[in-house]
Amino acid sequence: MSQELLSIDQASEWASNYLDRPVTISNIGYLLQYAKIKKYLEQFGFNKQSGIDISGEASGFIPTPEWKKEKIGENWYIGDTYNASIGQGYITVTPLQMAAAYSVIAN
Repeated sequence: MSQELLSIDQASEWASNYLDRPVTISNIGYLLQYAKIKKYLEQFGFNKQSGIDISGEASGFIPTPEWKKEKIGENWYIGDTYNASIGQGYITVTPLQMAAAYSVIAN
């Protein structure tokens, strides 16, 4: 594959052919594994306060397998990774965090 820029549709088609499976967010999550998903979410500012002066600002929550074992009493399963990859499960974020993440992508 050349180093040319691809549109999202072209990249998805290429990846589907290369991986021999459809490219979906959950498949990307499976390939990344949860530790990388959590790392990237935190790089986008999730799991912490923004630092602006807003009274009562929440930090959201990005769980860990250790948290799930301690609080829920269950192991971390691949289904938890699939859920996390689409923003479901035990993940919580604030509207301000979502706005900040979208602004990174938009800019």
